[in-house]
Amino acid sequence: MPTLEVSNFNIVCATLGGFITLFGLVSYLFKERLFLSEAVISLLAGVTFSPHAANFIKPLDYAEGSQDNLATITLYFSRLVLGVQLVLAGVQLPSKYLWREWRPLALLLGPGMTGMWLSSSLLIWGLVPSLPFLHALAVGACVTPTDPVLSNSIVKGKFADKNIPKDLQKIIIAESGANDGLGYPFLFLALYLIQYTGDGGAGQSGGARTAMALWFGETWGYTIFLSVIYGATVGWIAKELLHWAEEKRFVDRESFLVFAITLALFIVGTCGMIGSDDVLACFVAGNVFTIDDWFRLETLDDSLQPTIDMLLNLSIFMWYGAVCPWATFVYNDVIPIWRLIILGILILLLRRLPVVFAMHWKIKQIEEKQQALFVGFFGPIGVSAVFYLYISLQFLSGVTVDGAIREDAARLQDVMAVVIWFLAICSIVVHGLSVPLGKLGYHLPRTISSALDSREVEEPQPFHIRDRILSGERILRHRTRHRDDARARDETPPRPVFRIGGTVIRPAQSGTVTPRTDGDVQSIGTPQSGVTPKFDTSGGVINATGISRLPMQDLDHGHAKSSLTRGTSGRGPADGVVTTTTANHATLTGGIGGGLAGVALGLGGVFVATRRYPAFNSLTLPLKAFLVTSSGTFAAIISADKYSRAFEASRHPEESYKDEAEREKIEINSRKSSYEKVTDWARENRYPIVGASWVASLGIALALVGRNPYLSTSQKIVQARVYAQGLTLAVLVATAAFEIGDKNNDQGRWETVKIVDPNDPTHKHMIEKKIHHESYAGEDLWRDMVETEERKIEDRKNAAHNQEEKDRKSGKVKPKHEEKEDSSESDHKDNKKPNKKEKKS
Repeated sequence: MPTLEVSNFNIVCATLGGFITLFGLVSYLFKERLFLSEAVISLLAGVTFSPHAANFIKPLDYAEGSQDNLATITLYFSRLVLGVQLVLAGVQLPSKYLWREWRPLALLLGPGMTGMWLSSSLLIWGLVPSLPFLHALAVGACVTPTDPVLSNSIVKGKFADKNIPKDLQKIIIAESGANDGLGYPFLFLALYLIQYTGDGGAGQSGGARTAMALWFGETWGYTIFLSVIYGATVGWIAKELLHWAEEKRFVDRESFLVFAITLALFIVGTCGMIGSDDVLACFVAGNVFTIDDWFRLETLDDSLQPTIDMLLNLSIFMWYGAVCPWATFVYNDVIPIWRLIILGILILLLRRLPVVFAMHWKIKQIEEKQQALFVGFFGPIGVSAVFYLYISLQFLSGVTVDGAIREDAARLQDVMAVVIWFLAICSIVVHGLSVPLGKLGYHLPRTISSALDSREVEEPQPFHIRDRILSGERILRHRTRHRDDARARDETPPRPVFRIGGTVIRPAQSGTVTPRTDGDVQSIGTPQSGVTPKFDTSGGVINATGISRLPMQDLDHGHAKSSLTRGTSGRGPADGVVTTTTANHATLTGGIGGGLAGVALGLGGVFVATRRYPAFNSLTLPLKAFLVTSSGTFAAIISADKYSRAFEASRHPEESYKDEAEREKIEINSRKSSYEKVTDWARENRYPIVGASWVASLGIALALVGRNPYLSTSQKIVQARVYAQGLTLAVLVATAAFEIGDKNNDQGRWETVKIVDPNDPTHKHMIEKKIHHESYAGEDLWRDMVETEERKIEDRKNAAHNQEEKDRKSGKVKPKHEEKEDSSESDHKDNKKPNKKEKKS
């Protein structure tokens, strides 16, 4: 009998894979439309699946119940992500960038990092009770480096391309990559002094002199300088080897693309073995590896490296959400929660911004004060801070007295765990939400005021054209645009279109559109001389430019004048503003309504779960509030997007086109009885019904079997599966009956039905017609296109033949036999032999 194996490995794979898959479905919406950082989303997912909530991810179980093992796992995971990120950051920079831009980088890495270190340490020293200044220097050193992972999310993407200059993006990437490795001197200066001078130097011998000797010798000499030399050497050798292999054609494309990532893994492993600074070595190796710009230009258009980068980012922040000590922010003996919140706000505002603003005039990439404020504020704290936190905890574990951790070192461990984790979470959330909140704060007051003012102003409407124009007994249809144009339509406002024999064109650049007083509207372009207007059978006029004039009844009477009197494009100066205002108003209305509904549902769900389940009742109030706000946020996003799409659809009625087969199918369905409609619906949705019935039956079976107190959880699940499979088999039998019935009744892709004869004026005669059922939307468009083109060719031939007959009758063109005689006489004259005089000449 099959058994259910709910192991940690299976749960982690299902949870991580399911989250990344679902996020991928809406990644463009979140990252490029809402400008949300993937770090914030994955952090929230980690909290949701952590032991604090759903308990799907159990980090302590993976570490065999040991906090030391959990700290080691988090440290190594952070090292791996930083190593890969910094090699990719070095590869992104142009050739010899560190050499050419050493002056601004020296300012940011020298006085800049020192000022950030001191300002952070002073704030921590002032707000954490009873904390020595030397301990504050150690805590401040951990949050001094700017995180390259979060910096990439700020300087990449649609927002960065539109608002951040390229030179500024490069200097931010270079600084965030270099200062991560250069955080060691600031940190170990404080740690060595604490080890040898703190608590009277108990358990240690040597004093401050030994501390400074170790700082200069081990930290600067062995950790910093050796890592720079090692990274440059490995990067240069790797570049030459890859050049040689490429010239000999020994390397394939896949190995070529992944070369930088494997180089990062090699450096992280080897530097870890020798105990040097692997973070700085990875960044230097990435720069030297692309010193000639060859690899960077070769991989510029490939997406393998950004894909692996994205997978690592989502995984690491999801892990942080699960392992973060959330409860210690409230329940600790280090710092009260209100002081912790004030510290987070002050660190984000004063840690980096005053330093960068004070020296921005010496950095050529920062040209304006607004750019200085941006660079000063966006100095995120993230993976690098957590990395240095666990480096510090590992070092302080070695400061012992009689085999136990010294008291001041243990106190510093508690302070660092609470403060650094809280500051990292604050930075991830605040910097991840700064762009969308900033854009919302900029546009929301304008949107609300414009929406209120638009009620008093007559809003011009777009130019509506009916979906069909009757010409004789033929139906000329307007073709829908491809769905891929949706993104382009987001950036460029839609323009009116005019119909010419079933196609869509843009209005002539030199023409204008004016209303006529006789009740018709004519589009006037650049007239051709000697061409007279032609009349078609539908009552419209084809003018000299070939653009058809439509009767006024085919337009929206209330809006024809306002939309046609605005010139060539049909848009006046204020039309785009009003249309954008209306779109923002529709999106805002949908978002507010959906958000309120989501919050209401979240409150109801949390209230019921609190009353029903004791485990849920034991959750903290902030986590319950997070669940409520998350449901409101999710509902607001979905509702706002739905209202926005509905507004766009209302402004583009031509996109509701249905081909002939679909319209005939709708007409046939309208004559069916309710029983036939239900049967047809079940036949068309047979496979979703099978899946839904299995899920529903499994839920019902679990509810029934769950009441049996004598069965274990695995036995209940197995019995519920058996019951659900029985019902599913019955539904499958019914589905098979539908399939056999369709085959016997000839109701597959083609179906013969009876419809009203379109040529019968009494509409009583019925004829049989074979219709085609589309397997996907738009499958039959090509049939209509071919029919329309064939009809056009036939009409042109008939028109040419009629014109020729008309010219012959009027005498303008000679008959064909006279033309042949004239041509034969001319040929005879040309072939006549020359006389003697002509020969002499």
